[in-house]
Amino acid sequence: YVKLDLTLLEPKDLPAYLAQDRLRTILLDKCGLVGPLPPPTDADYWLQKPSARALDDCCNEFWSLAAYVTKGLCRRELLYAADHLYLLRRELLRMLGWSVGFAYGFSFSLGKSYKCIGRYLDPRDYEALLATYRQHSLPALWEALEDWEDPEDFEASEGVLVWFPQETKLT
Repeated sequence: YVKLDLTLLEPKDLPAYLAQDRLRTILLDKCGLVGPLPPPTDADYWLQKPSARALDDCCNEFWSLAAYVTKGLCRRELLYAADHLYLLRRELLRMLGWSVGFAYGFSFSLGKSYKCIGRYLDPRDYEALLATYRQHSLPALWEALEDWEDPEDFEASEGVLVWFPQETKLT
């Protein structure tokens, strides 16, 4: 399966177009306007090391959204809770991505929508992540939320972000 993107544009727009994405490849340039390009690379999509502020903001957003999910569940508003769980999952994926980056380096991509993250997570954590996609009932939503209820399980120490589920935390 091969997907081709046919893009037609004015010559004046070519430099901006080429600068947008280093992963693209020009298959045909009949007029020779493009010139030589560096080899395609997915480096624009690699994991990025978070700043302390980015981690703090992510955890704060996680907690704020967790309150909305809980409110929806307590009111038995399945659609409201599921909608906020979707937003919460985005923050969770950011934290898990950072954790993978600190463990394996920041020189690769986890794929669109974190599709490759399961290769790097502990199987139990990956199953808990997948549980956040099971939104068919209130009990399923409660379970998904409870598995990830403490973003402070992500502890940054000496430049390393590590996931410590509550039952394995050192006291």
